[in-house]
Amino acid sequence: ATLSKAAQKGLAVTSIVQRGMADLLDLGDDAQRAMLAATLSAAAAHIMHERDGARVACGCLRWGSPKERKAVLKSLKGYVGATATHPTGTLVLCAAMETVDDTVLLKKALLTELLESLPQLVTHAQGCLPLLAVLSPR
Repeated sequence: ATLSKAAQKGLAVTSIVQRGMADLLDLGDDAQRAMLAATLSAAAAHIMHERDGARVACGCLRWGSPKERKAVLKSLKGYVGATATHPTGTLVLCAAMETVDDTVLLKKALLTELLESLPQLVTHAQGCLPLLAVLSPR
């Protein structure tokens, strides 16, 4: 409950709150995970720049409802190219491709922006990971 209040007040960008949320996603029960995913779905783009924040954003995608997954993808709109080259942002994009069932939404939200920056992504160390996730899913 305390972490949800911190997230609602905009404190989700601090590293100590992100660490607590990441631990809650790892150790909490399904109801706690779903509640945290619902609270943080719109803030995923702002918290994924650190390791624990990326774990929380991936948890929002894995434990959230389809509506919350859509909110996460909408928050990434316009930042997909930069996210693909970020060391922890790449993990969030790969998690999105694994968990989101709506292929039309994935095409609109992620794949079109990835294809726009394709020449830069192919030669970048982290940028090629989302492309490989499309070609060879787990």
